[in-house]
Amino acid sequence: MTAAAPLWVLFFLLAAGAAAAARWRRVGAKRVLAAWILGTAALWGCAALFGMLGFGFFHSIGLRGLAAGALLGALAGAPLGIWLSERIFAARRPSGRSLVIADALLLSTTLAVLLALHRMDGRPADPWTRVAFPLLGAAAVLGWLAGERS
Repeated sequence: MTAAAPLWVLFFLLAAGAAAAARWRRVGAKRVLAAWILGTAALWGCAALFGMLGFGFFHSIGLRGLAAGALLGALAGAPLGIWLSERIFAARRPSGRSLVIADALLLSTTLAVLLALHRMDGRPADPWTRVAFPLLGAAAVLGWLAGERS
């Protein structure tokens, strides 16, 4: 059994939750998929950008500046991607409340991912841990769907 199994379980729980919330909120699959793709792309893009900025500005603290910048970038990027997808595909703006819930769920999922990765300490990197890339985007989408009003 792979050490990344908890990440996969979390991913499937979040994806199932997002599918259930989308059905309950009557949000189409195209909108959910667009929010997931754009949210994930913006999440990782902003995490990379802010992480490098954090590393550059706070080079005296090294990787902590990178980590703090990446986390702030992820928390800014995911709602931005969801907002863009809603503007493009639904011609509407998501509520600020739903974007805050998306960030809260993203933050808690990020902490769970970091805990799972920390428990893998010393073991060789498991290629199955790459599930974290779409996993975090799914967390933000579930939070957005949970916070949207019908």
